[in-house]
Amino acid sequence: MLRIAIQTKGRLNEESVNLLRESDINIDENKRKLLLPAKNFPIELLYLRDDDIPEAVATGVADLGIVGLNELEERQQGGYCKEVGIWQLQNLHCSAKGYGV
Repeated sequence: MLRIAIQTKGRLNEESVNLLRESDINIDENKRKLLLPAKNFPIELLYLRDDDIPEAVATGVADLGIVGLNELEERQQGGYCKEVGIWQLQNLHCSAKGYGV
């Protein structure tokens, strides 16, 4: 089971859910809880505050997380994230680059 941490609310929450839906991952948003399984893939969504997502990924609570770059940079300065992949999600285009401390 792949666990993806996303923001509980806000613009990035909406964009994350839309990205998952466009990827044909069915999630029942009407039953939003802390942890919600997808209906058609072995994926769980973990709803967290944006500042908790990097630590959840770093400690293994979540396998990956979707956060703003500003949040990630703050956590890297605090020593939480040593090496991660960054995908910039803009207009359904993704670009990947290595990012390390």
